Amino acid sequence: MTQASGGSPTPPGQAIHARQRSAEHDGVSMETLAISPEGLRGLRLAGELDLRSLEPLAAAFAALPVEGQATLDLSELTFIDSSGLHAIEEIARVQNGNGPLILAGTPATVARLLEITNLAGHPGLDIRVGARG
Repeated sequence: MTQASGGSPTPPGQAIHARQRSAEHDGVSMETLAISPEGLRGLRLAGELDLRSLEPLAAAFAALPVEGQATLDLSELTFIDSSGLHAIEEIARVQNGNGPLILAGTPATVARLLEITNLAGHPGLDIRVGARG
């Protein structure tokens, strides 16, 4: 069992962090990020990875076991900004010899953004475009 941010145990297969409530800004609904466990050392991200979602992502990643190769499943990611890119780079940086961070199911638009920002060549990232795997 993992621990949710409130310290209570979370059964495997359930979301580490419940979907953050949608915010409304100037009458426009803003989607948030849902983070759920994926395998032994992975997280599935659904929604928007931006400044508002960095703290929950960091907490969810910190709750994972420290040994083994980590995976972020991005197949349901709908938006990412520069702070989200920086968070991915930081997670890749702290792998401590566990191999590169796998970005599974990376949407083509996110893969293109990783290319433009020169993160596609980062030695700590293994970018897998399209279908999960």
